[in-house]
Amino acid sequence: MPAIEVFPSVDAVVDAAADHFELCFRRAVDDKGDFVVALAGGSSPERLYRHLADTRESLPWNRAKVFVSDERYVGLGAPESNFGMIRRSLLDHVDAHAFPVPVELGTSEESAQAYANQIRHVVGDPPVFDLILLGMGEDGHTASMFPGKPVLHSTAWVEAAPHGELPPPVPRITFTFPLIRQARSVLLVATGANKGPALARWTRGTEPIDQLPVIGLEPLAGRLRVLTDIAEGIH
Repeated sequence: MPAIEVFPSVDAVVDAAADHFELCFRRAVDDKGDFVVALAGGSSPERLYRHLADTRESLPWNRAKVFVSDERYVGLGAPESNFGMIRRSLLDHVDAHAFPVPVELGTSEESAQAYANQIRHVVGDPPVFDLILLGMGEDGHTASMFPGKPVLHSTAWVEAAPHGELPPPVPRITFTFPLIRQARSVLLVATGANKGPALARWTRGTEPIDQLPVIGLEPLAGRLRVLTDIAEGIH
């Protein structure tokens, strides 16, 4: 069961997330010379990325290696692309090394395998990210791991997954729990009143992963932080 940190506003959540991002960034560079991070799509993360681009100019961005924790199987220039959003809001403004999902391959399965191979080559085997940033849907999904889908039990690091209930109806490529659990730090940002019921269910800890996927976020050696602006029903 996570310790959920409740803040008085979305702005306060973004500030706390940015501080955590910077702490992980500087600690990783001091320890080993680079910062390996996976970023998420979504409206709350986008707000964080714009904040980072505006306020964290002093970070050694040329030491950052940026991956994407899940992606829609669309072109990187498409409006629905998570990487496209991350590029516009953050990467176009900093000197980081970016590693998008190779969605130009023939199938989402080929893209997932190629991304897993790239992660192995760049990050290591097993791959240990310094920080994985995630969001959560009102159905309790995280990354592109939706309720009732086989990907919730995958043993691969990266998996092709069918679309969930959210548009557009295209396949997705997603990090899985075996990869996420290896991270030194996992940060989940969930803002908005519609996330409250799922957060409350999470704190009760009585549901299986197939009904509430975020239950699977249990880092093996790192730390999980959950930041929200919603207090109702959360204990």
